[in-house]
Amino acid sequence: MIPKEHMRFKLKVARWISQLSAPPLLLLLTAILVSKQTTAGIDWKSLGAYCGVSILGPLVVLLILKSYGKVGDFDLTRREERTIPLISASVASGLAFLLLLSRADCPQLTAFVGVQTGLLSALTCISLFWKISIHASGVTALVAVLDTTSLGMLTVGILMFLLVCWARVVLGKHSIGQFLAGGGLTAFMFTCSRMF
Repeated sequence: MIPKEHMRFKLKVARWISQLSAPPLLLLLTAILVSKQTTAGIDWKSLGAYCGVSILGPLVVLLILKSYGKVGDFDLTRREERTIPLISASVASGLAFLLLLSRADCPQLTAFVGVQTGLLSALTCISLFWKISIHASGVTALVAVLDTTSLGMLTVGILMFLLVCWARVVLGKHSIGQFLAGGGLTAFMFTCSRMF
């Protein structure tokens, strides 16, 4: 292969990985995995309420901002463009948390959304001054809810993290430090939540 074609192929693969690991998709998958941990199975009403408020709400805000030219792309490549979308995601997650608290029939999902709300608030504050990777946060949250007691699942989680890191760095969306910071913050938040 000619180096130019090789680079095009590499960028195409990186774009696909980046799109498949978009934070809303990772949050949805993580919420489904968390919901499956209950003995009664998935509570579809609670999961639907969570998705409607915490995932679709911020996506609508992002679409509106994009249509008015307030953000350049859906990746929020420019740090300055992240404030309003991250605040809307934090508020939506907080509302979803309160909604799930009132239902009291899905404690695992409620706990996950509580951690997610704190995490999004922290990411919002950090993004005011420095660009931290939200993709890293999403993939780390997914890895955190996988059954990492199994060596196979732990290996899959680590490979996912490395693959998404590679894609985001190749596309020039983040530095390795920004990616590791997003993953490290999320791992810290989930680890602390398990202590209580």
